[in-house]
Amino acid sequence: MLELTISCNCRICNEPVEIKSIQNGGHLFTMADNNTRETPFFAYHHEGFGEDQDFAVGQCEKCGANYTVLSGVISVICNSEFVDDEFIKEVQPEPCYISSQITFPKWLKLQQHRPDSVGDLARESYHSEGTKRDSKKDLDEKFPGRPKIATEYDEWVKFLKGSQDALNAFYMAWAEYQLLKGYGQYK
Repeated sequence: MLELTISCNCRICNEPVEIKSIQNGGHLFTMADNNTRETPFFAYHHEGFGEDQDFAVGQCEKCGANYTVLSGVISVICNSEFVDDEFIKEVQPEPCYISSQITFPKWLKLQQHRPDSVGDLARESYHSEGTKRDSKKDLDEKFPGRPKIATEYDEWVKFLKGSQDALNAFYMAWAEYQLLKGYGQYK
């Protein structure tokens, strides 16, 4: 379960407001087999709450203004870069790429081994891999696994719009990719 509390001041009357996450029995999706330098992070994602993705709500007690936090996927990252070695049981291999040299599609292709929703998206996006050249071209034209401009966030959102599960997996994958770009190196 994911519970967050946001404390802020009301934009109308400047009184303190507490915005709390909506109670929901949903659990965080644990991402697996993230190949990174010295295992610097573990990712957990939550799809968001409510039909309209209302995640948290609050109301100013003085003026009655309502506050709503809307969210799609909420990503929780556990950075273990500076954790003592005695606590790290398995260290991942050194990365092969520097972040400035890898695009989202290349990174996604490397995630096909993962037994989670990001791995599912990667396998679906590259479903024609391993087939003969003529068959691959034909498959990619008839059943494209990814958008034509696969490096662009908006293109993926448009491409996956009909499948909420695939779209949520994309949001999770994009969040991890962006984190790793900021980190500087990854496999």
